[in-house]
Amino acid sequence: MNNSTLKDIQQALNIIRTEIEQVDAETKMTALELIMSTSQSVVVMAKKLIKPKIRIKRVAIPRTKIVR
Repeated sequence: MNNSTLKDIQQALNIIRTEIEQVDAETKMTALELIMSTSQSVVVMAKKLIKPKIRIKRVAIPRTKIVR
């Protein structure tokens, strides 16, 4: 993520902050719930990106056969 993306996100959050100051408490709580759910989904997505991918490789095991 580059700096311009972070700057855009910060500007959007500042706009939300100024709009929330002008509304009632119920609307503030609803907006806070929306922001929290968005944050949770971003965290889940980020965890998926950093989770190491596990590859399973099947290996043939050599066995000795006793012949009489």
